Amino acid sequence: GDYDPVKTRVVHLKFNPTTEAKQQRQQEVEAIREELTHLRELVRSFQEGGMVSNDNSSIHTSGLSLSLPPSKEVLDLRKQMESSELRNQRLKEVFQKKIQEFRTVCYVLTGYQIDITTENQYRLTSVYAEHMHDSLLFKK
Repeated sequence: GDYDPVKTRVVHLKFNPTTEAKQQRQQEVEAIREELTHLRELVRSFQEGGMVSNDNSSIHTSGLSLSLPPSKEVLDLRKQMESSELRNQRLKEVFQKKIQEFRTVCYVLTGYQIDITTENQYRLTSVYAEHMHDSLLFKK
C-alpha cells in the first residue's frame, strides 16, 4: 500500500461499474423514500376521514403536492362493487315483490292476513272479521 505519487499513477475508469451501481442504488433508495412519503400521506388522509378519489386528485400538505394516478386494480374493484350493489338492489326488489305476492296469496287462500307490528310481535286479522280491530295479537 506504500507508493510514490511521483512515480506511480492511479488510473480511474471513466465508466466505473462500482460507481454506476452506487448511483443506481442511490436512485432506487430515493424513489422508495418518495413512495414511502406518498403512502404515508395517503394513510394520513384516510385516517383523517377524507376520501381521495383516483381521478386527478392530489394531496397537499406542508407545501408537498403528490398526484394520485388512477390504478387499474382500484378501478376494477370499483366496477365490481357497483355491479354488486346493483345486483343487491335488484335482489331486494325481487324479494319484496315475492314477499308481497306470498302474503297476498296466503290472505286469499286462508282468509287471514299476517302483519308484523313490532319486533317479534305479529297481528293475525281475518277477512271475515266484523270489525277491523278484531285481530289476534301474538309474540314469537
